Amino acid sequence: MESRRRRLTNLHRPEIVAMTACSPRPPRSTMPRESFLIPALAYALLIACLWHVTAITPERDGRGHDGRYYAMMSADERHASPYIPVAPFCYRLLTPTLASYLPGEVVWRFRLINACAWWGALLAFHVLIRQCGLSRPAACAGCAFLATCAWGPIAGLYNPCYVDPLMYLFVFTGLILLLRRSAWLALLLPVAMLQREQILIVWACSLTLAAAGGLRSLSRRQIAFHAGVFIACMAVYAALRWWIPPFFSTAPAPWVVAAGVLKWMYEDPGYAVKSVLAIIYAVGLPAIAVMCLPEARAWMRTQRWPIAYVALAALSILGGSDKARLIFLAVPVLIIAMLHGWLRLPDFARRTGLAATACLLHVYFQLPPHLMFADGRIIAPLVDEMDRGTHGANMLHGPGWWPVDLSTVALHVLGCAALCAALGFLLAPSPVSERAGVRVHSTRNPATDTPPRPA
Repeated sequence: MESRRRRLTNLHRPEIVAMTACSPRPPRSTMPRESFLIPALAYALLIACLWHVTAITPERDGRGHDGRYYAMMSADERHASPYIPVAPFCYRLLTPTLASYLPGEVVWRFRLINACAWWGALLAFHVLIRQCGLSRPAACAGCAFLATCAWGPIAGLYNPCYVDPLMYLFVFTGLILLLRRSAWLALLLPVAMLQREQILIVWACSLTLAAAGGLRSLSRRQIAFHAGVFIACMAVYAALRWWIPPFFSTAPAPWVVAAGVLKWMYEDPGYAVKSVLAIIYAVGLPAIAVMCLPEARAWMRTQRWPIAYVALAALSILGGSDKARLIFLAVPVLIIAMLHGWLRLPDFARRTGLAATACLLHVYFQLPPHLMFADGRIIAPLVDEMDRGTHGANMLHGPGWWPVDLSTVALHVLGCAALCAALGFLLAPSPVSERAGVRVHSTRNPATDTPPRPA
């Protein structure tokens, strides 16, 4: 009792009171105030460099396979009509509408919007990583990792007429509002439905976070909030389908597409192998790191919403044939989990070795299957372009830039296995730590963290 009285007395000393008054600590529920000017300039410079070194797909004069339908909605100079709706692309209005108001060729207009959208998405991802409790250097490292993925900004610049970049900006902003418990989420999600339907993943994450103690723990206010947001999103989508009669439709119902994709994978072994390779290369390093790092898995289990996010993003692969582009939606959250697990490794040498091996593994996962170079410029990503285009980097059948045989696939498997073995060796607990009974992946220090004494 005497020590407790002494501690309470020390808190009222003049110097302690003055220090506390001059430098108040922010509440735990808010982000620490910091300047985002330097990260914003760094990400703008990175996007400008990628703009310069990334080529444009030669397929359909830069419009791409699905991108041609978005271009037809944005006053494409190749068509007499300024707006030709094609379902289901005509229900994703925001990016084509913004492109229609800009001057110049349609490919350039979409490319400019995608570059600006990815700059904003990287900045929002930086804020999201900080919101998840990581440091500023960790946020910069996570954004650099995301920006150098083949299906990140490079894909948005290589296939400029796609609408994915602005979707990532909405997803990251929605997750930030979700973690801040902001009511603005109820306005963001219905607006984001005008961009792409995948924004409903954020709504599912919000429901998962609110129901952390079970569905019975939801209050009436939480039930009304989530039900109202879902109804608003569905009302926006229904209004779009009623208001925009499509000129023609290219896809049946989603469940019919999913069944067709599964049937195609069952009947065509080549397509099945190609799909598996596309998924592995798209989520490769973050998925391996999360499986190997116990603290990364612990963070996902504790927060709950990352598990729901990754699971729903994985289901999106049934929505089409381009598996890598669809499954890439899970990569940002896996990157955050990977950073949590890596930063909680207590051994500095292991962290350094792991970072070096991760860089090599990241380069391996991105360069061989996704990127190729022609005339000093990047042509990417092409793992899903096996049957179309003139620059298809086909790993199973031509035309391609690698020999098309089973030895190529074996080389991929052996190289990936070697790097994953090195990664597992770096993550394995050391024998000294096991003999001493110390948990290598724990942030607790048994030498200094002693249990509090009873008063």
